[in-house]
Amino acid sequence: MAISFLLLIVAILEPSTQISISKAFNGTVNSDGVCVCSVVLPDTTFPADKMEYLEETTLELNISVQAEITKVEWGSCKHGGILRVTDPFIVQQNWMGSSYQYGAWGKDPVPLHSEQEQYFVAASTQESSFQTFRFYPSYDDLLLYQNWTERNLGYSSYYNTAQGAGMVVYNNSVYYNCYNGRNICRYNVDTGAIEKRTLANAAYNNRFSYYNVNYQDMDFAVDETGLWVIYSTEQHAGRMLLSKIDTEDFTVGRTWVTEQFKPSVTNAFMICGVLYALRPVGTQTEEIFYTFDTRTGEEGQAAVRMEKVMETLRSVSYNPSDHKLYVYNDGYLVSYDITFKSDQ
Repeated sequence: MAISFLLLIVAILEPSTQISISKAFNGTVNSDGVCVCSVVLPDTTFPADKMEYLEETTLELNISVQAEITKVEWGSCKHGGILRVTDPFIVQQNWMGSSYQYGAWGKDPVPLHSEQEQYFVAASTQESSFQTFRFYPSYDDLLLYQNWTERNLGYSSYYNTAQGAGMVVYNNSVYYNCYNGRNICRYNVDTGAIEKRTLANAAYNNRFSYYNVNYQDMDFAVDETGLWVIYSTEQHAGRMLLSKIDTEDFTVGRTWVTEQFKPSVTNAFMICGVLYALRPVGTQTEEIFYTFDTRTGEEGQAAVRMEKVMETLRSVSYNPSDHKLYVYNDGYLVSYDITFKSDQ
């Protein structure tokens, strides 16, 4: 990259400094026999406009190269897992303000209409219940707080509200832990219809939530293989369980049991059938430290640092359509880009 940069500088600057001798000097002799000469000197002003163009071109080239290096096609798991994550990118504060510290946000990886986008934000002043969701038809609309659609799960009753910030949006439906129970709720964004399924033996009401994050007994996750729910049971003494959810008939499929104690983990997400769990290593840093591969049943260790904007990650979700982590960080909507290891 450094060599290319120098070559571009030479290409831009050299034409303005090369002047042939024949063109540099000229003159005539007047009627008195005096030589009247003129000298053409090169332009010695610094070509700021060209340098600015050069910097922009180099930046675009660097971004393009990095995109090619880290690019993984939709649905592809041809990589060796997470290599690193970028520094946090603050998208904005939630639309309700700083007092709404609890929540989740994300992007539908498989929207109902493939040519459209759909972003959602849920915000609350308490961790135990979420009643309002906002949906935005584009990233620009999200940034400008415009063209939103608001959906309320009911103010008069907690019966259909969400408990905990472990919700995700998938194929135009929001999946969440139904309030005060071990049921999974599926809320259709267009019709408002709510379906429920029981997650057998699942703990609820803050029994086995994450460390320093309350009422996230069920944490839903989306990856290249579909929809998951991360939870625990009394029978497994708080160890993390993973169940696959069939979204076609809304049933709970195969379940995997890990050895990782869920309340010692601050949050978790799935990528290509692999569970990644986080823990705090400081007030401004988290670490992805634990993995469980559902394809092999093997547990593993990792050491990938994640810087934080605020102290507590209220929700963390991976999106397979853009390979980003969507994080609700004490009222702020934050995203991270992921770089994967090469496939070995």
